[in-house]
Amino acid sequence: MQLSPEKQKKKLTLWGASPRILALDKLRPSFTKLAVQLTEKGINSPSFRWASTIEGALSLLRTEPVDCILYAESSQFLKTSEYGTRFIQNIQAIRTSNPSTPVLVLTKHLSEKLWENVLKYSCEVFISPQPWSSPSLYGFMDNSIRNSFIKKEHSRLTAEINQQLQTEKDEADRLLVQQRSIVAEIERVTSEKPADLMGASQLEKISRDTFSAKSHLRIQNRNNGELETRYAEILRSYVVIGSENLTQEITGIAQQLFDSGLTVREAFKMHLDQVDQLVSGLGKKSSRQVIARSDLLAMELMIHLCDLYRK
Repeated sequence: MQLSPEKQKKKLTLWGASPRILALDKLRPSFTKLAVQLTEKGINSPSFRWASTIEGALSLLRTEPVDCILYAESSQFLKTSEYGTRFIQNIQAIRTSNPSTPVLVLTKHLSEKLWENVLKYSCEVFISPQPWSSPSLYGFMDNSIRNSFIKKEHSRLTAEINQQLQTEKDEADRLLVQQRSIVAEIERVTSEKPADLMGASQLEKISRDTFSAKSHLRIQNRNNGELETRYAEILRSYVVIGSENLTQEITGIAQQLFDSGLTVREAFKMHLDQVDQLVSGLGKKSSRQVIARSDLLAMELMIHLCDLYRK
């Protein structure tokens, strides 16, 4: 059956224009029927290599990359435990030298124990009385190559996603550092300017008369951690579901912060502390959404606090 142009193009992408196939067998096999099968599927000019020993195969693999490895082994020898152990060692050596190359084991029979070990090294098995001349050989090879391609794509996409998440995490950390720097600079400026204008004694009197009661209550509240715990809950909910169902909670925490005597700057510092803890505990989850939504929460909270202080 002739493949459509799109399927033919995809097939060539998986197999390559001129697939290189390594056969590991004690006797040189005939590749005629396999070559015919490949030609019928539109895969032309395959390149066949043969090695009679594992040493020869490994030597060839060090110098010539291949697209598929066919490892033929007699089921008669595999029945002995000594030879079975050697067979698995050969599989391990092949997989060590070529971690991602498809490996298809050809044999007439394979015990469950050996089969389990073969699968452990990400190899596949083709059982047939005459594997080299079997019309099913191409299908098993194609499946093995396809599975290998999927695994490579999965690894590539996983690496890209991890890299993206790490980049987002780094961006979130930089943003938190910048925001903390802004708060620190505001504190430095506001702590210096009143002293320059009014003098230290006058500033001390204002601070003592205006904030002493609130400072005591603020310290008490911050020591027991109730505000931080409550705000952390609101922050997590805000990040997950947004602000639609949290209007009362945000208004309530703003009133609590105001009643405890926290200034807007101190409330924002508490916000940054909780965001920092939340981002640090994300692991491989995205940080971008957390930062974006937490900024919206901070803005909404600051608006409520400013309104309360104006009153």
